[in-house]
Amino acid sequence: NALGTGGVTVTAGNLYVTSGATVSNAITIGSAASSGWGSTQTAAGWDFSTTTTATSTGALSATTSGSGLTVGALTKGSGLTASGVATYFGSFTGWSNGTAASGLTASDQAFADANGKYLTFSITTGSSALQLTDIIAWKNRHSATGVTAVAWEYSIGGGAYTTIGTQAAGATTSSSGNNVSGISLTGVSDLQNIAANTTVNFRLAGYGATGNGGSFYLMDLGNTTGLDFGINGKIQTITAASGSGTLGINSTGAATFGGTITNNNLATLN
Repeated sequence: NALGTGGVTVTAGNLYVTSGATVSNAITIGSAASSGWGSTQTAAGWDFSTTTTATSTGALSATTSGSGLTVGALTKGSGLTASGVATYFGSFTGWSNGTAASGLTASDQAFADANGKYLTFSITTGSSALQLTDIIAWKNRHSATGVTAVAWEYSIGGGAYTTIGTQAAGATTSSSGNNVSGISLTGVSDLQNIAANTTVNFRLAGYGATGNGGSFYLMDLGNTTGLDFGINGKIQTITAASGSGTLGINSTGAATFGGTITNNNLATLN
């Protein structure tokens, strides 16, 4: 047997044997389809350096969106009042008023969720799946009676919201603002393989305000045109099956292909 005993792969061409031969090799025809993840890119991102008093109150369209993704505008929750400040997103007040369930106060995340005390946006996938990798570092400013903590939350396909994590808003109330670190999303299993044509809603809920006039707003990170707020991710890449092969005999008669034959794309018997 000129083929030896090992496996044989045919990606383009013919494999003919003589009449009466028995071939026991495992034969693979073509290359199977495969999938992976592309390089990290901005899935949804906003630059606040060019906002005006009119645009800084929302709905603020994304500055950057990932390939094939539809990003919903950054908006405020229904429980907040907006007052535009150029080169910011906000400011927003009204963080402490609302209807409190038993035992809840404005210091509780659940109060913020129930009373529309959040900023929100959405990402909708196109024809490819999406893997989200991280929330980028961001910056905020708040007054002495404003928000002291935030919670990142997500909802897939209109389902219940799940908390990704909470962060302190920072102690500074001056114009220098508070830098807040990014958050890795690699441990959030729901966000590692978001199916095609799926909408994920995100909320940044604010709580801990001690006065209804207390303000909170998002800032330009470095007075540049770089992105100041958003999420990074990877788009799924798919490689289609390819290759072909023909199995047969080179004369009148019959032959036996006794090994396992795997057809990944296009096979012909002759």
